[in-house]
Amino acid sequence: MVDQLAILVWAASQARPELCATPFSIAAAAAAMDAKVEVYFAAASVRLCLPGVAQAIFPGERGERSAAEFMQHARDHGAKFLVCTASLDGFGLSFADCAGLVDGAAGASSFVARVLDPSWRTLVF
Repeated sequence: MVDQLAILVWAASQARPELCATPFSIAAAAAAMDAKVEVYFAAASVRLCLPGVAQAIFPGERGERSAAEFMQHARDHGAKFLVCTASLDGFGLSFADCAGLVDGAAGASSFVARVLDPSWRTLVF
């Protein structure tokens, strides 16, 4: 069984709060099952990695848990967060702006390498 999962998060953003829970719930579940999990943030989703942004997003209608809580749950189970520096640059941001909220930087070629590697499974949100 393949036990490595790469998740690309590109549609989840401040403008689409309803999309800001599922990728991290899936990441947490896979990591809890001892899978190696990498979450790649691209496009507008890189803003979720800025201080305070995810804390202000509530994906559910009841507003019980913030996107930050879903994200932290995934990290607590071992998911690794990677941010696209080209996407950051496109929004006038830098890797330093995400200090402490991500584990590293990785761009499109890193995610594509996971897509092409048969020992990994990939999901796109």
